[in-house]
Amino acid sequence: MPAQAAPATQIDALRLIRNKEIARGRFAAGELLRVADYLYGLEGAVEYRIEGGYDARQRPVIRCIINGYLDLACQRCLGPIKFAVDTDQQLVVVPNEASMPAPEDEEDGVDFIIAAPRFDLLALVEDEIILNLPLAPRHAEGQCIPAGGQ
Repeated sequence: MPAQAAPATQIDALRLIRNKEIARGRFAAGELLRVADYLYGLEGAVEYRIEGGYDARQRPVIRCIINGYLDLACQRCLGPIKFAVDTDQQLVVVPNEASMPAPEDEEDGVDFIIAAPRFDLLALVEDEIILNLPLAPRHAEGQCIPAGGQ
């Protein structure tokens, strides 16, 4: 069974991978400052689980699993719309910028990230949430909140 890393906002990504550790925690909507412009309010939270290890090709990877919900602003009525955050992304860790593959050499569905001894979990979680947000969140047709009502 993998060792459990102590909850922290920063981790040593290389140690996490080497020891196959797991970092887990929770961020309330109000803590996600880079996501704030997309939010209707501060309702909601996300739970994260960050696992270190190696993929089938023995490349160092970080698996980022995020679940929860956030209230986004509907682009039609500007009212709240509950958005389920449900992402499971594996990132291949490379030692430096020079090790990143050239765009023409990238593999479909494989994302890369540069290793850092002090790796910011909040930034990683925010990045993954932003990448998975809808371009223009909106209620289904006929489900918008009438002006003045909520």
